[in-house]
Amino acid sequence: MMSLYSRYLKVLWLSLLFAMPVAGWAFAPPPTEPPPPPPPSAPVPASIEQCQYFKTAAQTWDKNGIITFSGSSRIENAYEGNQIGFLPNRVVEKEDNSALTCTTADCVGNQRLMVDKPDFSRPSVTTDLEAIVGSHRRLSPGNYGDYMIANRKVTLEAGEYHFNNLLIESSDVKIEGKVILHVQTMLVRFASTINKSGDPNDLLIIAYHPSSSNITAQGQGAPFAPLEINAHIISEYEVVINTGIIRGAITAEAVRLSGDTVIKGDISSCEQPDQRTLQITPRTGYALSCDDMPIDVQVLKFDGTIDTDFSGSLAMSPSGVDYCWGLRSNGQCSTRPLSFSNGKAELFLSTERAGEVAEISAEVVEDTALTDTAGPFMFAPYGFRVVDAAGQDPVRMVAGKPTSVYLEAVADTGARCEIIEDYDEKAEIRFDNFSYNTPSSGTRQFKIQGKALPRTIEVTFKGGRSTTNNINLNYGDAGVVNFTVEDPDWEPEECSDSDCDNVTGDWQGLKGTATVYSRPLALAMCNFTAANGNKLTTGVEDTGFAYVDEAFSYRVKPVVWNTNLGVNVPNDANGSVSIANDKLCALGVTPNFFATDGVPATWQTLFSSLSYPPRGDNGNLPAIIRSHDSNQNNAKFYQVDGQRWDQSGDFELTSSVQGTYLGMAVNPAVTTVGRFYPRYLSVDDFGLTPPTQQGGMIYMDQPFTLNWDIKAHGLNGSHASNYYLFDQYQSGVGLAVEDGTGVDLSGRINADVDFVWQPDTGMVVDGRENVTWRRDYTSTTTTIPDGPFREGNTFWSFTTSHDAATARSGNRALNQVPFKSSVYCLDVEPNTDFEPQCYWDTTPDIRYGRMQLYDVVVDEAQTQVVVPLRTEYWNGDQFVLSSSDSASMFDGDAYHLENLQGNGVVALQGDGSVLSGESFVDAIRRVNGLREQVRLWLCMGAQDTQGSNVDNIILPNNSGGRTEICPTPNKVQPWLRYNWRELGDESPSSVITFGSYRGNDRVIFRGERGLVHQAQ
Repeated sequence: MMSLYSRYLKVLWLSLLFAMPVAGWAFAPPPTEPPPPPPPSAPVPASIEQCQYFKTAAQTWDKNGIITFSGSSRIENAYEGNQIGFLPNRVVEKEDNSALTCTTADCVGNQRLMVDKPDFSRPSVTTDLEAIVGSHRRLSPGNYGDYMIANRKVTLEAGEYHFNNLLIESSDVKIEGKVILHVQTMLVRFASTINKSGDPNDLLIIAYHPSSSNITAQGQGAPFAPLEINAHIISEYEVVINTGIIRGAITAEAVRLSGDTVIKGDISSCEQPDQRTLQITPRTGYALSCDDMPIDVQVLKFDGTIDTDFSGSLAMSPSGVDYCWGLRSNGQCSTRPLSFSNGKAELFLSTERAGEVAEISAEVVEDTALTDTAGPFMFAPYGFRVVDAAGQDPVRMVAGKPTSVYLEAVADTGARCEIIEDYDEKAEIRFDNFSYNTPSSGTRQFKIQGKALPRTIEVTFKGGRSTTNNINLNYGDAGVVNFTVEDPDWEPEECSDSDCDNVTGDWQGLKGTATVYSRPLALAMCNFTAANGNKLTTGVEDTGFAYVDEAFSYRVKPVVWNTNLGVNVPNDANGSVSIANDKLCALGVTPNFFATDGVPATWQTLFSSLSYPPRGDNGNLPAIIRSHDSNQNNAKFYQVDGQRWDQSGDFELTSSVQGTYLGMAVNPAVTTVGRFYPRYLSVDDFGLTPPTQQGGMIYMDQPFTLNWDIKAHGLNGSHASNYYLFDQYQSGVGLAVEDGTGVDLSGRINADVDFVWQPDTGMVVDGRENVTWRRDYTSTTTTIPDGPFREGNTFWSFTTSHDAATARSGNRALNQVPFKSSVYCLDVEPNTDFEPQCYWDTTPDIRYGRMQLYDVVVDEAQTQVVVPLRTEYWNGDQFVLSSSDSASMFDGDAYHLENLQGNGVVALQGDGSVLSGESFVDAIRRVNGLREQVRLWLCMGAQDTQGSNVDNIILPNNSGGRTEICPTPNKVQPWLRYNWRELGDESPSSVITFGSYRGNDRVIFRGERGLVHQAQ
């Protein structure tokens, strides 16, 4: 029976494991009897041969197998730097991956590095769990059940170990000799190490389970010690690693890497795949003895692509008098060692007599291991030649487009192929032996007259040439294909002259091999998707597409012609008719364009022109240029990810093949991509300039100056200067202000400011002196004091809005571009980068002000009177001296006189400005010695919208009850007017009394009119 201590450990161990969210972990209940002793170590399954299953750092056997990268996960020492054993479209980089997934570039899949599926059969293992205790433990080979190694050092002796569920946590596992671990599931976590200082070839881990994460490694990352495993791993299903170091290699159905994970590939003990091979194409051939047969010799890398870096020389055999296998130079055949570069040589095979060349071979002189043999090749003295409407042989066509061809009966005359002019027949011609040439395989049928080969067609010949173009070919793929044309019943006439010398034997029938060059119609660009999930439709869209600088993706697929296009597309090299992309995406693809042994081609997508707005900046869009076989996607499309444009608007994107494809131009595909719109606005410069000599204070209705530069930017900060040219979809920008309780006070701003995206700089730029804070008007002529509005009780901002132009937009949210926090934009919401408003870091000090003149009483004989004046502001309770004001001015020559008593001639004179809010003005009396009383207005000036003076003075009834105009001063300051007499705002005035009547002696006091400065 188990001890109490062992039972405690088992309960603790199981509770820990069941708390972990790891699929596939389950444990049998404890046995009631002691477990039997471990049986002898089981041998490695015969199908598990280590080097058979490791060709690079990571690989799979399943065409649906997948490897994913996220975080900063990566692979080092992959084959050729970045090739791993998966199909190309099953290598997936997550959006958050922040590093190259392989050492030299992002990892790419290479089907040739995939492996055969291992035999995952194994004997069942059922034993009790044994927890490791003590400071160090040695294990011997054997069968173990569910097993935990926690916070310990453990040494595994050489041999094989079988586990059900194995947990290694914060432990150091050492290896002695060669060790194989057979597990169902294995979890390694925290700062654990396995075979840390050992050779990865000494430890092989094999996981058996078809539907769960067989092997999971979960490290912690800095500042903790790393999780490290030196081993080769084979997993029936999935290997998941989050922040760990694996030295060795992984073979699994699925590999998922995340965090700071690195697989340091090390399969040095296994033989690496051959680096290069030599290939002769075609492998066999049929031609007329009067024609050359093109032959290509290529040096291929392991992945099947041409090794363009390879140069050398070729030796060919056999060579003889009657045939040539090599280069033609000056009409002579050269068979000596031929130099070739860029990994290929274009040669030919020809003969002067009909018959069979059984075999040819080629060898690289500098590396005799690079050799290849091909054949047989047949040469006939008579035959058919197939030409297109332009007389070209090989026939050139567009994939999917019916193409008319002619048959010509020809014969070898010793110097050239000539038409057999007496071949006037109505013959039953058999079309047969269709074959794929380049690439060497395919999936599409080749059709003649709408039907697949073989078939027989009655063809009428006149003078050795078919009389009508009633022979139509159609092939829905790209590349080079061959078929034979034969009239088996034809026999040559007897020949007795010298032209018959080249005829060998009694050659029966006419036969020929036709070669067809077929190109894709175009490279369509489809499935445009922005990182934000938006899909591209067509043209300048209300909904928008992506932010400036935002990543977007699309697919490029070579497509097949379809009659619904309604476009006349030539088949030859002049076929560069531009086709709108919206129709192309509905077409089928040409799978052979993707084949690694297909026609070498390089495709590209390029920025072609700016389509919206007109006259804007093209910005920068990196060109995408790839070899046709650099990124196979299961013969469906090429995926383009991470494209970014650093401008706003729409642009035209063109997809095409560089140069020609089999000598034919591939039609460019053109599509409009957009709308790209700014991510944020920035205030790059901002200035608030209050009037000078006022201590930073601004009176209500007094203009002050604002200067700002507002720019539109993309996600990465690029300046989206095209934004200013948008005739719609722009974000409106305005001024806003609110008080401390959130009440909108924006209506008080009188900003005669044009918030216009400027055409010269592409940004909002303004510097105006006519921004004002409006007084609180109870009528058109009367205001009431309020405020002051200053820091602490008001918040000013630039704000985005939907202006009149924006209202035309369908998705208005995309047209209200927010501001980004900056030195001028206070971040109201902490840690929020983007806000619809830019709150100023400087708040104006706005006050309700007025200028006051004091009433004066002087002796009736006095001719010059000093009238005190001062500027004041409302402090919220009362008017107080505006002591910071040393700027407000007065013009004594701009005054208005009202005689209250008498007909005095009194004038104001003198000008100047206040000092700390105070000053005086002189009143001059022209006639003296009389007792009289006058009111003098010191005119501040006021104008209507047309600039007319409206500084009105309303006279009381006893003065005629009329309205007069106060003269305009040199310095207009309407913000200093005030509703002094409850008659509306007016300029300040002073009542000056010359002399005074003391009243009747019998009356202690009587308020005589004008005596105590209270004129009516």
